[in-house]
Order: sequence, then structure tokens, then C-alpha cells
Amino acid sequence: MRPTPVILLSAKTATGDRVAGLRLGADDYVSKPFAPAELVARVEAVLRRPKNRPLHEPVGCEDITLDLVGRTVTARGQDVRLTRREFDLLAFLVAHPRRAFSQAQLLEAVWPYDFYTPSSTVHVHMRRLRTKLEEDPARPLKLKTVWGFGYRFDP
Repeated sequence: MRPTPVILLSAKTATGDRVAGLRLGADDYVSKPFAPAELVARVEAVLRRPKNRPLHEPVGCEDITLDLVGRTVTARGQDVRLTRREFDLLAFLVAHPRRAFSQAQLLEAVWPYDFYTPSSTVHVHMRRLRTKLEEDPARPLKLKTVWGFGYRFDP
């Protein structure tokens, strides 16, 4: 089953509204007023995209596997229950292996921008992920701390 494409049509034109719509999962965002020909072209463009996407490929490494469609996680062959934010944080890190991200970058990528979230939230979520996914959370092999900067996923 292919994901259903979503195009937001809105009278809101502020950059924050457009960014929020795209971050919530929209494939495109069209502000009023718009030309009908442009809307048709955008629909055609969005409909062309799924042909190139894999339908249902788990991602991760030999120890940790994420099913992005089913939103499930296994670690060392065992199903692991994650909260929505834990899953989103792990999925973001797995999508960018070996790349270090600051707490601010992770907050921006995973948490909604419309409410205040302290940066310690990232630290707490990483600690919980390590507890659930790492064999020895005190010495993580996959969810690494980049001292003085942030975190990264090492497959």
C-alpha cells in the first residue's frame, strides 16, 4: 500500500504556517490565491513521487530495526514499545546515520515548534531510548553522545 499524498490548500501564507504544514506530513502546500493550472501541476508532481519510494522497507541496523509504516521497533529480535516522540527521535537519527545533531537541531526536527520545549527533553528521551534499546544503557553502542554537542546514531 502506498502512502496517500497530501497537499494543503490554505489562505495562510506565513512561513511558520507553511513549515508547520510540511512538518506535519504534507507533501506540498499551496496558498490562496493560486492559479488552477499551478494546482494541477503540483498534484501531478506529487502523484509522480511515490513511484520512486520503497513501499515498506524496515530501516536500522542488525540490532535495531524500525518499520516506519507500522511504527514498530525491534531490538535484538524483541519488540520494543516506544512513545510517539521516542519513535520520531529514533527514526530521525536512524535516517541520518553517523551524523551528529545538537539538542537544538533535534528539538527543531522532532518536536512541534508551536510550544516551548526545554532542551533537557532531548536528553531525557535519549536516556529512555537507551534503556529500551541498548544492551548496556550506560555504555551505548548505537545511540551515542557527542560530548559538548549532541547525539548521533552509529549502526
